[in-house]
Amino acid sequence: MKDNRILFKTFARRRVFHDLKKFHNVKTFRELSIKLGVSYNTLKDWINGEYSTPSKIFPKLLLRKDLIDDIKPENWGQVKGGKIGIRKMFDKYPKEIRRKWSIKGGNNNKENLKRIREEYKELINKKSKETKIRKQYEKILSKINLSNNFFCDDYPQLSNEIIEKSYRDIKDDIRFPKILDEALAEEIGLHIGDGTLLLPRNYFALRGYARDEYEYYKNYISKLYKNIYNFNPKIFTRGSICGFEKCSRAIFSFKNKIIGLPHGKKSYDVDIPEIVKKSRNEKLIAACIRGILDSDGCIWFSKNGKYPRIEISSKSKRLIRSIGFYLDKMGFQPNLQYDDTKIVLNGEVMLNLWMEKIGTNHPKHKLKVDIWKKFGSCPPKLSYNQLEQISLNNALVV
Repeated sequence: MKDNRILFKTFARRRVFHDLKKFHNVKTFRELSIKLGVSYNTLKDWINGEYSTPSKIFPKLLLRKDLIDDIKPENWGQVKGGKIGIRKMFDKYPKEIRRKWSIKGGNNNKENLKRIREEYKELINKKSKETKIRKQYEKILSKINLSNNFFCDDYPQLSNEIIEKSYRDIKDDIRFPKILDEALAEEIGLHIGDGTLLLPRNYFALRGYARDEYEYYKNYISKLYKNIYNFNPKIFTRGSICGFEKCSRAIFSFKNKIIGLPHGKKSYDVDIPEIVKKSRNEKLIAACIRGILDSDGCIWFSKNGKYPRIEISSKSKRLIRSIGFYLDKMGFQPNLQYDDTKIVLNGEVMLNLWMEKIGTNHPKHKLKVDIWKKFGSCPPKLSYNQLEQISLNNALVV
């Protein structure tokens, strides 16, 4: 197998490279790329299945048959690349350009092609972008078709008999939903991102940054908790922090025993709860991921504010891998980075799909997307008030 290229099964790719990392006794994929003598981007492409992987980088004990999808000869990529290259040329260049390109042959053809590229630069770029977007949508549809039998429409019933209520809970008329619906799934996502659950005093809190999230807490989150638990959170600000806190035996019991959220330190091992995963309901999983983005993620625009990126970071690798798994099932193309502590979606197609399938209820995220759609760009590192000013002035002036 020395001169072959390996295509791993989708579920096995990341596992094999994690095993390779352990074999070389390194902690991160960046360190592994140095150990293998390849660029970090090349290693990421292998891990994400963008390209086949040379078999020579693996010890024999890692190349198990049940993990391998196919084995190709060493020059397979070159042969395939040549065929793809011809197809891409025909996709990229409209017929009228290809006709002009063929007027002169021999040595003049290079100069002729260079001149035509300059002359039709805008048209070629437009055609190239259209082709790239079309192929992305084809990949998305292919993923969605493969996942048709994965998701279902079940909404799990919740058994609330074991919830312990204190005298204060009864007096405050704390209530609980009887089914896991989208509102509760989103609240679970918010808790995963910014929530705290502590056993002493049955303490529960949700906090964010006052500069950008006070309005979000006041106008949206407080109403969400009223609808779910029948209590009105009193939103506070302390320095740069805003949020609310409550001591409730009933809410603590519901979150920990019914939903399955951990109490105490959760940074390194929090995950999407099993009750959400086992539902296999796409709307519930999407709502939970929406809550995670709105509390612990960001939407921003690089390349002079024009190129969309969606990012969620967490110290919990389990959480990032779970999000990546479900996004892949929904048709997204997630990139897991920094040793599975960050997940990134790149480009216009991914942003449009996110807004269609998952969305956001965070006013700052909404403003950014609206400004980008209206002006073709959105300046980075602006506060919510500055973004609101751009929207009110109808101009990209802060």
